[in-house]
Amino acid sequence: MVDTNFNRLIVQGLLRRLRNLDVVTAQELGLAEEPDEGILERAATEGRILLTHDKVSIPPLVFERLQQGLFVPGVVVVPQDLPIGRAISDLELLLVAGFPEELENRVIWLPL
Repeated sequence: MVDTNFNRLIVQGLLRRLRNLDVVTAQELGLAEEPDEGILERAATEGRILLTHDKVSIPPLVFERLQQGLFVPGVVVVPQDLPIGRAISDLELLLVAGFPEELENRVIWLPL
């Protein structure tokens, strides 16, 4: 799942490289106005890793969920100032070389 304000150029680049990647945006799910807690809940309900630029509010919410014993499929924080090509390459490596369960209940920070 792609967070509300995530750079669409990164998503487009990923989709060009990984044609079978199943990506959905928060907007497509009707979550554009949803608070971050709702977006994390929906990602967890659907078993989707969340891609976000939000390094301030999302990671603490993940840790709150974990303290409550709630599942998080994984969150990848991509700094907004990370060059787009680097972000695409790092995400591709993470998604192709890894297994989804390796991201469960974790926050991964790019660059790798």
